[in-house]
Amino acid sequence: MAAITGTVIAGISTATAIASTVDGISKSNKAEKALDNLQTPEYDNPNREIKVSTAGSDLIKEEGQRTTANILNGMQGGSARTMLSGLPQLASFTNDINQKAALNIDSQMEKREYAIAGYEERLNGIEENRYQGEIAGLGAMYNSGQHQMWNGIKGTISGAGSSARAYDDYLENKE
Repeated sequence: MAAITGTVIAGISTATAIASTVDGISKSNKAEKALDNLQTPEYDNPNREIKVSTAGSDLIKEEGQRTTANILNGMQGGSARTMLSGLPQLASFTNDINQKAALNIDSQMEKREYAIAGYEERLNGIEENRYQGEIAGLGAMYNSGQHQMWNGIKGTISGAGSSARAYDDYLENKE
């Protein structure tokens, strides 16, 4: 009777070990599939939508045009010598106005590009951390499944050995 009980217990132990092996294999396979299908999220950079305003440079140009018109109006009342000596200064003044207007737009563009780059850098860090975390979690799941599988295989072998010994004892005691 004890030999039959031992055989049954060993059989249950073997069946449990086989179930553990199958479950471990299943977990490992799920982890592998999840790793193969791992996708990183895509983000949109809202700074790319920042518009560059020309209002400031337009105002600078308008003010320059008014001033140029006032200077020309004042020069018209003078002599030819006054006109000829004032034109180079007027051209220089106009160039300065255009440069200020261009610098205004360049400054906005530069700020926009830095904002875009800063946001991209932050997103890359977030995505990398999330991706590394997911890989670590799936790797742990895979390792756990492998560990469970090998423990199940060892248990199956041990249970089969115990079953064989118990059955052998049963046969010896039967005679």
